[in-house]
Amino acid sequence: MVVAKEIEGWLEKIPLRKGMKNLARDFSDGCMCAEVIKNFLPTAVDLHNYSESLSVARKRENWIVLNHKVLKKHLGINLGKGDIEDLCSGANDSAEKLLLQIKKKIESKLSKVAQTKKEQQAGAKVNDAKQLHREQGKTDREEKSYAIEERMPEAKAPTQENKNPYQARLDSLESPHAVSDYDQQPSHRKFFEPQNLMSRGQQPVQPSSYQGNDRNGYEQNFAMNKML
Repeated sequence: MVVAKEIEGWLEKIPLRKGMKNLARDFSDGCMCAEVIKNFLPTAVDLHNYSESLSVARKRENWIVLNHKVLKKHLGINLGKGDIEDLCSGANDSAEKLLLQIKKKIESKLSKVAQTKKEQQAGAKVNDAKQLHREQGKTDREEKSYAIEERMPEAKAPTQENKNPYQARLDSLESPHAVSDYDQQPSHRKFFEPQNLMSRGQQPVQPSSYQGNDRNGYEQNFAMNKML
C-alpha cells in the first residue's frame, strides 16, 4: 500500500525508543504516536501521561488524553469514538490514516514557523541596513562640516572670551547712526544748554547773575535748576 510505505519511510527518519515491527499493533496504545509528535513538537507532549499496555481500557484512555491535549489542541485533529476504537484494535488501517494526517499537519506547521523566522531575519537585515545608512549619512555630514570649517576658519564666530570689551563702544562711535551722550540727554536739559540759548537770542543765566532782591533773576534761575 502506497500510504503505508510513505508512512514507514517517514517514521524511519524519526529516532523512536523501540523499533517498529507491526504498525497497527505498535501504535494501538497511542504511546508511539505521542513519541512521534514529541519529536517535532517537544513542548506539546508529556510522555509520562501515556503508558504502554495490552489492555483495551488503558489503550482507550491513552488515546482520549492524546486526542484532548495534543491532537485537537496543537494539530487541529479530532478523533471520534469510532476512530479511537479502530486505533485500539488496529482495524481499517486507522494507524496509517492518522499518521498521514499528523505528517501533513506537522509539515505545514513547521513550514509556517520557518517562513515566519525567515521573514523576521529579513526584517532584521532591512532594519540593520537602514540604521547603517543613517549612521553613514550622519558621518558624511559631520566630515563635510569639518572640511568646510577647515577651509574657512574665519567663518567661525568669536567666542565670549576672545571678544574685545571695548569693541561695542568702538563700533557705536564708528557707526554713522551712532547716538552720542549729548543726544541721549532729556530734552529739558538740552533746552537750557548755552548753545541752545544763544541760538534763540537769549543769554544763559548764571547762578551769580542776580543779587540782593533781584526777583526775576532768582525765579528764572530757580526754574532752571528745578527742571535740571
